[in-house]
Amino acid sequence: MGRSVFYGTGCLLEELRADIVDLKEMYREQINLLVNQIQKASSSTVTI
Repeated sequence: MGRSVFYGTGCLLEELRADIVDLKEMYREQINLLVNQIQKASSSTVTI
């Protein structure tokens, strides 16, 4: 019985890890988009 519980948590941890990897990819893309927008905005308005 204890062994099945251990395997269950192992599967859960793997799923969590996969979800975290997906989230990191999503956040990275969002941050890149924001950075690009900020760079465009600052380069078009600021004249040095």
